[in-house]
Amino acid sequence: MRSSYSQNNTYITCPKHWEWSYVKKLSSPDQSAALYFGSAVDDAVMANLEGKENYMDVFYSRWTTARGYGNNPDIPLFDNPTVNYYPNDYDADVFVPQDSLDMAAWLKTLRLTKLGTDPLKVFEQIKKNMRNPYKTVSATQEQFFKRCCWLSMKRKGEILIDSFITQFKPKIKKVLATQKSGKLLTNGHVIFGYLDFVAEIEGYDKPVIIDLKTAARPYAQTKIDLTDQLTLYYAMAGEEFKTDLVGYVVLSKNINKNEKSLCKTCGHLKTGKHRTCDNIDSNNNRCGGEWDMQVELAPEVQVLIQQKTPKDKKKLMEDYGNIMKSMEMGLTYRNHDKCNNWYGGQCPFYRACHNDDLTGLVSK
Repeated sequence: MRSSYSQNNTYITCPKHWEWSYVKKLSSPDQSAALYFGSAVDDAVMANLEGKENYMDVFYSRWTTARGYGNNPDIPLFDNPTVNYYPNDYDADVFVPQDSLDMAAWLKTLRLTKLGTDPLKVFEQIKKNMRNPYKTVSATQEQFFKRCCWLSMKRKGEILIDSFITQFKPKIKKVLATQKSGKLLTNGHVIFGYLDFVAEIEGYDKPVIIDLKTAARPYAQTKIDLTDQLTLYYAMAGEEFKTDLVGYVVLSKNINKNEKSLCKTCGHLKTGKHRTCDNIDSNNNRCGGEWDMQVELAPEVQVLIQQKTPKDKKKLMEDYGNIMKSMEMGLTYRNHDKCNNWYGGQCPFYRACHNDDLTGLVSK
């Protein structure tokens, strides 16, 4: 039997979901934009580590059209109704001046100017209405919402890629591999996987097997303590690269910000709670100018590195062997705790699983 970390993790989370997805090979056409965003950032970072100068163009390309795997066609992301966005995908502070012009043009082409001419305010009103079950949001309003989220995530991608290059890449002494394929044999079964990259990093006497993540927020230490993913990568490639070190590099999509206020008249930095500028000039006169609040983006690159042991590998092999044996035997059941909490939403197989209703599902 052939499997992967994601397939095994799906089985652990809900065996019935695994059956619908991997045995019956059904899926929902709707996907979270976060899935495509993570792949686009990942491809761009790998291109940079491989020495390609057009790494940002790789991101732009992947964030415009996602790759369709296997026999599936490529997936256009802009104006795709099957790509779902969420309010946290949007951050007005990441926009560049041209973006306001583009969004204002969208208001006109989508005939939404009756809602206002300030695209940022119109977006906030649509977002508020979408959260209100008693409000109706039109198809064009939802289209505008998704376009703004897509554009915001484009800017976030640029920022995250740049933060990786400026904050983490200088610590890399040598890149040993990128997108390294690996496999592991257990109980006659094969587990396949791809390691993002392996590198020699300052402060460590052995190479480190790294998995790059884009996440809504930084990881807790327990994420690396308990994950099977990094243990699996250690089992796959630790011997080849003579290392027992693994880690996550996490790029947080919710970008940190530092706020400061400067006087519009004299440029004085606000340090207290005065409503107007409290700067005193050489003539002992108080400025009294209006404050201008400015936001400085402070993206965070989190690095979590840990040592794995042969004991960890042995436990993983035992667990994965039993998991894959269960999958081979077709042992499934419903994990009802996940029916309405599948990565923050309802499981895409809810109706199929509970009501034998396959509406909205497509064959892979």
